[in-house]
Amino acid sequence: MRWKCSKLSDIYAFNTDYQKAFEYRKEHEHLKDSLFTSEKERMLAEVEAKFQSEKKDRDIALLKEKAKV
Repeated sequence: MRWKCSKLSDIYAFNTDYQKAFEYRKEHEHLKDSLFTSEKERMLAEVEAKFQSEKKDRDIALLKEKAKV
């Protein structure tokens, strides 16, 4: 969809319908920003999950060390 908006914007600009070109360019940018935000949220969740898993592993290792003493 993002690609379509970009191409439609280019076509309308070429045909000097700048209002439509601007509308499709805005839609293109909105979709691009939305995808960027979604990707960043996914990456942040992945990093958080990895951090929590590593923290849990460290806690388990520490508890095992304490149990040995």
